[in-house]
Amino acid sequence: MFDYTIAKEFPLTEEQNEIIDYMLKRDSAICCAQTGIGKTLTMSTAAIHLINRYKDLHFIIVCPQKALKAFRRELSRLQFPYNELSSSKKSFSTGNKITLLTHTMVEKYTNEIVSLRARYKLGCIVDEIHAAQDYNSKFYRMMMSLRKLFAVFWGATATPLKNDISGLYWMVHLVKPGYLGSWQAFKALYLITKVNNIRQKIMRGGRPIYIERKVEEIIGYRNLEYLTEKLNEIIIIRQLQYNLKFHYEKVKLTPEEEHYYLMAGKGLFMKEETRDVWAARLHQLQRIIDNVHEEQITDKNKFSSKEKCLMKVIIELMKTKEPILIYFDYKDALERIKYILGETKQFLGLTQVLEVSGKINQKQREQVEEQIDKGTIVLVTQAGTESINLQRANTVIFYDIPFAVQTFIQMVGRVTRMDSKYDHQDIYFIEAEGTSDTYRRILLQMNGQLIAQIFGKVNTLPLQMTFIDKKRGKQLRDALLWSFKAGQLATQQVIDKIIKVDDNFM
Repeated sequence: MFDYTIAKEFPLTEEQNEIIDYMLKRDSAICCAQTGIGKTLTMSTAAIHLINRYKDLHFIIVCPQKALKAFRRELSRLQFPYNELSSSKKSFSTGNKITLLTHTMVEKYTNEIVSLRARYKLGCIVDEIHAAQDYNSKFYRMMMSLRKLFAVFWGATATPLKNDISGLYWMVHLVKPGYLGSWQAFKALYLITKVNNIRQKIMRGGRPIYIERKVEEIIGYRNLEYLTEKLNEIIIIRQLQYNLKFHYEKVKLTPEEEHYYLMAGKGLFMKEETRDVWAARLHQLQRIIDNVHEEQITDKNKFSSKEKCLMKVIIELMKTKEPILIYFDYKDALERIKYILGETKQFLGLTQVLEVSGKINQKQREQVEEQIDKGTIVLVTQAGTESINLQRANTVIFYDIPFAVQTFIQMVGRVTRMDSKYDHQDIYFIEAEGTSDTYRRILLQMNGQLIAQIFGKVNTLPLQMTFIDKKRGKQLRDALLWSFKAGQLATQQVIDKIIKVDDNFM
């Protein structure tokens, strides 16, 4: 394998050289290097090599605002001058051959892109290209409108798949339009779908109104081996080996907690008008489990079953004083745990509680990276799962298990970095049994199995995979989220009748 190293003090690994070689041989490709490999250095190096090969080529690197620091650092290390068009800075020289452009500034600087195209042939790298899996998003529409301007179009992401393969289609379609055929042809070849008639109740003027609508649900897949062959020609996956240890901490709800959960599952707390009943109901259920629902809070100093379980895990982990990351899907759950940790900080032996969420600006995020030390707990939401290095910690606790497998991989990726000092990483799941926590865990295992079918085993996912016919997904949802026909939470026996777990998968 050719060594593409540019700066001798920053030598490339074998995996990085393989990725660069793959990209340079294709005008349309996606780098799906898993977390810790160093996609920023790899993609910057590939762009520079292609610029040196074609003197009339200019690369535009489209990245999230929070990834700017990493690209600035790598381009400086490679001693390659660049422009920057972001919300915080505008520096531009027509002689520079690379321009950094943030996701949110694409629309604002469209004229600059068109002007560059009049002067150069253009290449494009879209970092965190999984953001382009929603074809209805403004970002997707903007990038698709500009796609014809680029002779070379590369993407980079650690997470090529969310919870189904429909988003994968749109991401690949942006990189190489038409490569997977039309959307209708793709559906016919790879997806098994079912149209459901949904009767939705909403409140208007204090009165219930029922709306009938049709929803197409993906209930299965076919011909995935053929899809894998197609994707191998446009997507390269490389990953490092990590020593991840998974721990499952399960707790039963008290009768009082179960009572509130059943009420939420029956929709008895759904008072407000909402368009997305599914998401709203799930939020209600999770708020009950996380002890933040206004219907159940009578004493904020009274800990729930799940909170006690979390505290028990923290007490055990704090014996070593090693930093801990705790993930939350919802901000109100984060605020609740932040309050509890503040009240018990001295008892637990904590030195500090930090936060990486949507309300934390870029400068504060960068400070968190440096502040992590012995006795630190960092509270993280989805907004903190990308473009931040938290490898001073080696433990992640999922207080809320994310619905998207992509979010899970990104969160684990905060500690699985090349320069981690630890010989292993511990991943904890806190699960209230028979609830939406259980549903989320099973969903994660199901979608992990789907990724493994298409791309091979991903090291940052649990080894235990769940095989379940997606046609039976409604049974799973009814048992854990909605129906509760037995008037109680689903038992393990009920769940086992729906799913089949194979510990020896892959």
